[in-house]
Amino acid sequence: SEMCIRDRTKDGAGTLTLLNDNSGLTGTVRIDDGGGRLVIGHRFALGNTANGTTVGANATLGLANVTGPI
Repeated sequence: SEMCIRDRTKDGAGTLTLLNDNSGLTGTVRIDDGGGRLVIGHRFALGNTANGTTVGANATLGLANVTGPI
């Protein structure tokens, strides 16, 4: 069966790293204000390309060896 998770939020200090293809995920990704760092290591780590990603104030989105369009 297809994985379906909607609207994910990273909050709090620290780093969350997503390294795999999560293209089955739907919905948006949000890093809350002061939500630390989210690092992706795959072009579809945040879900499919139709999803939106919001990075709040004092939060970061990092890329680790990602190839291809994101």
